[in-house]
Amino acid sequence: MKRLMFLFFALALCGAASAGEWHIETVDEEGEVGIYSSLVLDSYDFPHVVYANADSGTVEYAYWNGFWHFETVAEGVPFSLAIDSCGYPHILSCKVEGGGYARFMKYSRWDGAEWLIKSWEDRIPNSMALDSDDNAHISYYTADCHGHGEPGWDYGSVMYTGTDGYKWWDEYVDMPSYWARDVGSLALDSHNVVYVSYADRHDELICAHRTDNAVWLYEEANTCADSTSKICLALDSSDLPRIVHDTTAKDFPTDLNYSYRDEDGWKREILDRNINWGGSCSLALDDSDFPHITYVDNNNLIYIRWDGDEWISEIVDQNVSSSYRTSIGLDSSGNPHITYCDVVNYDLKYAWYGTPSVQLFVQTRAEGVLVHWGLRGYTSVSLRVLRSAGDGEPVEVSGALPGEATCWLDTKVDAGGEYCYWLETVDEDGVVSRFGPSEAVVFSGPAREISLSVYPSPASGAFTVDYTLPENGRISISLYDLSGRRVSTVFDGETAAGRQAFSVDAAALPPGVYLVYLDADAGTLTRRVVIAR
Repeated sequence: MKRLMFLFFALALCGAASAGEWHIETVDEEGEVGIYSSLVLDSYDFPHVVYANADSGTVEYAYWNGFWHFETVAEGVPFSLAIDSCGYPHILSCKVEGGGYARFMKYSRWDGAEWLIKSWEDRIPNSMALDSDDNAHISYYTADCHGHGEPGWDYGSVMYTGTDGYKWWDEYVDMPSYWARDVGSLALDSHNVVYVSYADRHDELICAHRTDNAVWLYEEANTCADSTSKICLALDSSDLPRIVHDTTAKDFPTDLNYSYRDEDGWKREILDRNINWGGSCSLALDDSDFPHITYVDNNNLIYIRWDGDEWISEIVDQNVSSSYRTSIGLDSSGNPHITYCDVVNYDLKYAWYGTPSVQLFVQTRAEGVLVHWGLRGYTSVSLRVLRSAGDGEPVEVSGALPGEATCWLDTKVDAGGEYCYWLETVDEDGVVSRFGPSEAVVFSGPAREISLSVYPSPASGAFTVDYTLPENGRISISLYDLSGRRVSTVFDGETAAGRQAFSVDAAALPPGVYLVYLDADAGTLTRRVVIAR
């Protein structure tokens, strides 16, 4: 994936003040693609989605930064998505072969240059989360009972695997319910303590957590009756568990439940009764720890939230598949964003609540200044880019652009010039709306290309820093940990133009993930290196 890493100024510009409303987009409609979606919003509130293409049998990844980008990651079906501190995706998926008897759990992560994929045989994934060091923690199901009963896919074991960046470990958690082998959920608290929620072999809803000495402690949260088809776990700001799940007993309808623990113990609320299969539920908590939940009933996408006094429910969309997941995320304003599957065409749909806005970006390039934008909630038949220099008035510089355009390159800029940009939209009625200005950007002149690579990764005793400079000059190369702390300065001084390389002794570094940062007159670059033992 050639991922566009933005070294840009971003500005979200809202339209005229108005009440928020739902906006619904079709993200992908190329085949049967709307199934098994998972949604995460990044630090810019941009959506990242992983989903399955049933026609090709592949895991697809899409993200929006003004327009949608798409990438095929691996074969299989996705189960979970997380975004790390660098904005890189981590994907948990499963590939099934041999008529369903061979199951391969896959963990895929983007390292800034390529997808790195680890695979395990005979595992069905449940859920994944990243800790504060961007290390993955996964709950899964396996047919191996680990001495707790007869082996086989009828029961098997709820398992946990984690990594510290250079080695993986596996731990037995419990024996699951026959009806709920693959519907567990995992979350991490503020101290990176692992919590796993699942239905046990007695059909009880369990919330287990892992102690520092790798001992699992268990709490009975609720009775799951004879079946549960979806469990979603989240931890609030006090690290207390909140769980949404459905329950079905023989000859009884499905109930949607919200279970949570407070200082008095576990409590349960039934949010909806007689729902037509609630296996598509999803949960997110806002800054006040209020739950926001989505599920499907009679092909209606339902959004329900607690406002501090009561539950508020509404239908967001219709003709929604109840057979496949919904996924909800909350943006920095607490507004919901939801992905789901259209039951008619099996398209991937994306619904978000808020006011229309334009996100405007400017980025210096070799040839000039790239102006890039994303329209959220607006429909335009044409667009225009305007520019101001210094304190001057904005003037049109792009001419008329088609309404579907998402960027324009301004090549008529002077080296050293400081510029701001505006975007004008023209709707079908001829109404013109102007958005801006962007943050000021200085065009430094024709690009002076630099490059940086670090290898091998993972490294043990030493690694090589390989860089190229366009001209002689002073550079600094430093090593940082993921908390942003500078560990060491490995080089600081004058160097000649061209390609250079040197070795860095890593023997004294603790295992983990580090960032190599190059600072030169021609620009800055960062690369990741993993230290393993």
